[in-house]
Amino acid sequence: YFSTQDALMSRTFDQLTSLRIAKKNQVEIFFKDRIKEVILLSGFDDTRKIAVMQDKTPEKESKRELAGYLEKYKSLTGYFTSVMIISNNNKFVKGYTADPAIESGSRKPIQMNPSMAVIIHDELFDPVSGKVNMFMEAPVFMANHSLAGRIILELPSDEINTIMLNNDPNSGLGLTGETYLVGKDFKMRSSSRFIRNSILRTTVHTLPLLNAIRREEGQTITRDYRFIPVLSSYSKVKIPGLNWFILAEIEQKEAMVPIYRMRNSILLLSMLISISFFVVVFIISKRITRPIIQLKE
Repeated sequence: YFSTQDALMSRTFDQLTSLRIAKKNQVEIFFKDRIKEVILLSGFDDTRKIAVMQDKTPEKESKRELAGYLEKYKSLTGYFTSVMIISNNNKFVKGYTADPAIESGSRKPIQMNPSMAVIIHDELFDPVSGKVNMFMEAPVFMANHSLAGRIILELPSDEINTIMLNNDPNSGLGLTGETYLVGKDFKMRSSSRFIRNSILRTTVHTLPLLNAIRREEGQTITRDYRFIPVLSSYSKVKIPGLNWFILAEIEQKEAMVPIYRMRNSILLLSMLISISFFVVVFIISKRITRPIIQLKE
């Protein structure tokens, strides 16, 4: 029983680790591709024209001429829901979706460190729209390498959930297994399987996350963010500029179901064997003792 229990736990940990590595690679490749797209878009001549045009062209005329450019961006950015191009004087034009907070001036455009690197602004909760957004930002340089402005693209959290969230019991996670992302601030960066609207609202302060923050990679039996005993596999996700960590977990109770079944089978079989043995011994003992009892009488 105990040998089988150890073997099953080891197999379950191997499955969780394999799933965690697969999801980790998917997330890293996803962001790597998005970074390439942002760099590509920031280098377009149209992007430079838009950044410079906003400072030199009257507002009405500028918006009219920029409409065609923004439609072109929409066809090139399948994952992004909006684009914002900001000049050095913080004049901006935004396409695809409206942002009432920026347009009304209640929230200023994100300020960028003028470097060559793409900056990923971790998922931000927008109190105006009630949505969780992520922004990827890159500088826009002129041909003479002078800074013309910057381009910011909005990436919805749904794209991350497409990779991470899986509610199919037949996917290898069963009824209680899940994989999710957590930031260094202990807040979820992908949706929980059990808690609605968990991104940036649900706190994960568990032993696996603390180990992952210390750049450790491994597996353990512990309690999750719902204080339920789970088998957990954890590691850091390598995304430039983000401190994210990935956890793959399944409830210990579900993982132990085959062991409990085997334990019950062992107990039942042991009882049947014991009863059968007792009956046989009782019959044999009666046969042995009957002549002695008769002789005694």
